[in-house]
Amino acid sequence: MKPRKKSAQAQEPLSDQQKPPEQARRHYLIQVERPGEKLSIRDVQKILATTGVEVDDQYGPILVNPDLGRHAVRGWADDESRQRAERIHGVRFFADPRIAPLGAPGA
Repeated sequence: MKPRKKSAQAQEPLSDQQKPPEQARRHYLIQVERPGEKLSIRDVQKILATTGVEVDDQYGPILVNPDLGRHAVRGWADDESRQRAERIHGVRFFADPRIAPLGAPGA
């Protein structure tokens, strides 16, 4: 019988020295699909722990499609961290631009 490969979830989180500088990181909405599961923020953090992606623990996860087990969270990542995370089955990234009002208030 072959030994089982470690899943991405079983690896150690990145240390502070391994994390990229803040200025290279961008905001994203991150979709995580786990059919049949209702994820907590800790579950999402464990799924993404080895990638370098930082999850905003003040937002989500929001269950946006219960039938598909589709959850949404906010987070930050640089390009390499995003690429590592997108290799995990069921994880996708979407732009999360900051929206500000146009013009002065009352104009």
